[in-house]
Amino acid sequence: MSTKVTLSEQEYLRYRFRPKLLADFLYGNGELYYIILWLNDIWSVKDFNFREVRLISKSQMSQALSSINGSEKSFIDSYNQSASAT
Repeated sequence: MSTKVTLSEQEYLRYRFRPKLLADFLYGNGELYYIILWLNDIWSVKDFNFREVRLISKSQMSQALSSINGSEKSFIDSYNQSASAT
């Protein structure tokens, strides 16, 4: 679902170390920054320092989130059951 995108000099300077700002611009939700980190195989915003980044288009984000939710559903259900038992 992702494609490689080359940021312009202006985009690079604006979004360097700020994947939340990029997620807000692309998807209208800065909290989706973790997907940008995951796609680029990094774990910290401090490592977000690339001119070429992998991104998912806004039109495919809903499908990507559904796939993630579906693959994690059993873990989420198990966690919720154990949390409510305590």
